[in-house]
Amino acid sequence: MNNGKSKLTPLAAALAVAALGVSPQAQPAAGNISALLESISGVRYGIPTIKTHNGISGSGAPAAYGTIDGFGSIYVNGVRFDTSEARILVDGSEATEADLGVGMMVLVIGEVDDNGTDGTASTVIYDDELEGPIASIETNADGDAKRLSVLGVDVIVERTGTVFEHVTFETLEVGDVVEVSGFPEGLNNLRATRVEKKADVYNEGDVVEVKGQVSALTDTQFQLGSLVVDYSTADLSDLNGIDLIEGLSVEVYGTLSGEILVATAIEAEENRGGYPSEDGDEYSLQGAIQNFTDPANFVINWIAIDATNARLTPRSLVLAEGVVVEVEGYFIGETLVATEIEGRRGDIEIEASVSALDAATGEISFGLFGGEVTVGTDAQTQFDDDTDNDVEMTFADLRVGDFLEVEVIDQDGALWATRVDRDDVGDEAIQAPLQSFETGLSLTLLGITFSVEGAEFEGRSGADVSADVFFQEVQPGDLLKVEDESPADGVADEVEFEYQGRPDGAIDFDDDDEPEDEDSEQDDSDESETDESGEEEESEEEEESGDESEEDDLDEEEESDDEAGQDNYGTGG
Repeated sequence: MNNGKSKLTPLAAALAVAALGVSPQAQPAAGNISALLESISGVRYGIPTIKTHNGISGSGAPAAYGTIDGFGSIYVNGVRFDTSEARILVDGSEATEADLGVGMMVLVIGEVDDNGTDGTASTVIYDDELEGPIASIETNADGDAKRLSVLGVDVIVERTGTVFEHVTFETLEVGDVVEVSGFPEGLNNLRATRVEKKADVYNEGDVVEVKGQVSALTDTQFQLGSLVVDYSTADLSDLNGIDLIEGLSVEVYGTLSGEILVATAIEAEENRGGYPSEDGDEYSLQGAIQNFTDPANFVINWIAIDATNARLTPRSLVLAEGVVVEVEGYFIGETLVATEIEGRRGDIEIEASVSALDAATGEISFGLFGGEVTVGTDAQTQFDDDTDNDVEMTFADLRVGDFLEVEVIDQDGALWATRVDRDDVGDEAIQAPLQSFETGLSLTLLGITFSVEGAEFEGRSGADVSADVFFQEVQPGDLLKVEDESPADGVADEVEFEYQGRPDGAIDFDDDDEPEDEDSEQDDSDESETDESGEEEESEEEEESGDESEEDDLDEEEESDDEAGQDNYGTGG
């Protein structure tokens, strides 16, 4: 870790607006952006500010904000941006394309061709959201997501949805110093798109950084979420004349003294870099839906979205809180008017070895014990190599026999990969909607039929259940995960329910206290009926023993267990 780490001064808010061709006094029509943002508090993440030093700054209009999904120049939001003449800024410092990595959330300033798939970048800006030691790690019951506490921020990482550098999902440890890129989800959750390990331990004097909104402000301290910041000796010159006030979005650099962050420098953190120079300029944005009221009123990365007339891809896409999407549209004032919204995270997952590759079509075929499944790839597919090959992987690097973990969207009957991770050989698995079943005998997903003789089952509540109970609960269309342990033999070893519509860990680590959707509520209701019937049976036994007091205690205990089960529904455990 670089003890002397520093970032270059960010462009002042007014200058950033002016650099984009907008009068600093202009107050563009914000629609209902103020009302939307007022209800979101805590740690704030968002589009990086355009930073400048010695004349280096962004030129042109912002074209895209999203993850780097591949190289050969860079692929962002399905567009291949030529970076041969681009300035690349990493944490405010001049850098090269070699300093960028898959999974980084970047702001691309430049132009996109009329074909919508090629563009030219004049500037690429990467600014990490967080860097510091991991204070705690919690793993969800499925084992496919973890919640890290870093400088008071809840960071959700996923086995397949997060890119890891110098560490893996399995080897993350408390004390690791990590740099995180990602986007906001919920009130205090940051969904990590990339996690890079910077050091094994935090050493006194090492610089950490965190973004957030000022609260509980005194003459010497304030808070970012739950993190206490001592700013009594901090350099405030990069606030650019803005007073340190409640609600101000800032980026803080400093060192840790126990649980207090002693700030050395504080910068104003503005999102102006994400807005175009003129109304009508086109823009694409990736992130999780927040503060969803209806299609005309929600927020992604602190930008108000109006999707009233947007085309949804796939057509089955449901806009709702926490759903990860890519929005294409144009700005009117500070509102992004969406023309198209695409789902960026798939419910379907395949873990298997490659049986065939078609370079002409970009298709990958997987040979499972019970048959073959083929998925397509495109410019929006993120490729990541989790083996020791240490390459910026593309489709051309794939080989027959590679073991891949693939996340897939069903686009009206065609399977398209959103993520392709190459990993060491493991157990075969399919997560997909159930097509059909034979009670007690088999399950069919993606055309692959698994025998279930001897399988272990989890019910809707995540609790272990018998095969009889599982088949009483299951229905065609339910999202299931079926694991066939190596060596695969076509016989399911584990079967469990999964939650539809949200990425791994979203429900387990939800911090919004929002009601679940109607489907989960209905499922919970069904579960409650099952539990209540169980209570009645046990109550009858208690009555026979004549112990009414123990019966009351038992009912209360089971009711508590039932509520806990409902809270866990949809997590697959």
